[in-house]
Amino acid sequence: MIVNNRQMLHGSFANTSKDLRITLNEGFFSQRGRVLNVKTTNIFDGKEELYDEERIVKRTGIIALAIDARRQHFPAETSYVYQPLVGHEDQFRWSQESRETILKDYNLSDMYI
Repeated sequence: MIVNNRQMLHGSFANTSKDLRITLNEGFFSQRGRVLNVKTTNIFDGKEELYDEERIVKRTGIIALAIDARRQHFPAETSYVYQPLVGHEDQFRWSQESRETILKDYNLSDMYI
């Protein structure tokens, strides 16, 4: 799956301004087991990182956040159910607070294998 956005078109990075703007980047690993408990090197600082369950939930939570934002904007629609995060929905509700906490610097949790 790919969501085409301004980052793909213009190479811009995550929004750090006070203005509302969203970029959604998704990579695809066909099976969760391909990244679960994999150690890799962070491309920015060279430190070793482990992609454990907590890290995967945190990073994929952006998907649940986007689903909830759409649900709030289009309440008459049937929301998509992202199966890997069933049971974590309340952790990823779209709000100004989640924008400032969960969404801020989300790209720092990207997974590079």
